[in-house]
Amino acid sequence: MQSLEIVKSTFPISHKIANATLNFSSKPASSVLEELAELISTPYSKRPSRTSLPMGREGEQLFVKLQRIATLPKKLRVMFGRPRRSGRYDWPLEELLNTVNAVELGIDTAAVVGFGVVRPTLGIVNEFVLMTEMLDGHVNGLQWLEANPLQVEAFVQSAFAKTIELHRKGLVHLDLWAANIMVPVEQGGPLRVIDMENTFTRKSEFCSETLGFQLGFFYKRDVERFIEEARFDELTLEFVKRFETVQMGQFMRCYEAAKHEHIGRKQRRKIFLKGELEVG
Repeated sequence: MQSLEIVKSTFPISHKIANATLNFSSKPASSVLEELAELISTPYSKRPSRTSLPMGREGEQLFVKLQRIATLPKKLRVMFGRPRRSGRYDWPLEELLNTVNAVELGIDTAAVVGFGVVRPTLGIVNEFVLMTEMLDGHVNGLQWLEANPLQVEAFVQSAFAKTIELHRKGLVHLDLWAANIMVPVEQGGPLRVIDMENTFTRKSEFCSETLGFQLGFFYKRDVERFIEEARFDELTLEFVKRFETVQMGQFMRCYEAAKHEHIGRKQRRKIFLKGELEVG
């Protein structure tokens, strides 16, 4: 997988707008830069901690995330590109690296087009910018379910199949809920997965626990609005029983907890790394 330094070298085109330094893989449209400059020029105190929206004229759009960096240690690590003690990076850099590496693995996603940082004059970085291609012709899975509630079972089955496809390609997504699955408006295209902050681009030694969490979490995050739990359980068991390597005891322990309990981002990583389940 590509390191942060290698990734940075693949975005050689630099632009400075307002208080931002941005790096792109190819020349960006002026309409994108103009809208981004307008956003960044808004007083810092009046901007939300996280902004996600399309920018640019039709046909030139990128999807832009502007995320505030909360603490001084995180700001310094992001500014100098340093990992935490665990070896992982802070969430904004994790999303950048994971998305680039996902594309390298052949994952259907929105490729990174550019990234950068926002810092006051002579100051420390306080925001991170990530820009990806715009997935025209797609809607997120939650929007799709709201428009097609009677097709919830087909969506669930497709999402399960996508989860296993990601595992086989070497990516485990620990925030895979309906809105992070992009559905093509026209039938026939692949589902695409987005928001790669909390992912691993390698296999887990605790695949049964990890898969149990993923499918249970998928139910809890809004899919429960569209399907009865008992029927979701039936679809889950029908699917999982196809795979002889799944250890059902470990799977069910994490699956049942994830359907009903809050499992935070760091707690999800413990499932992947150690098979340990902590709730609350």
